[in-house]
Amino acid sequence: MTTVLWVLVAVFAVGVVAGGLLRIRAWLQKPVPPDARGDRGGTPR
Repeated sequence: MTTVLWVLVAVFAVGVVAGGLLRIRAWLQKPVPPDARGDRGGTPR
């Protein structure tokens, strides 16, 4: 029974880490174009 719990915890942890990495990668790929950084036009601050 304890082994089953550890396997479930490991699968859950791997899923959380993979989801977080995919989310960070998608977030890092957004500001790549130069006009998306806000140095050319954009919203005034």
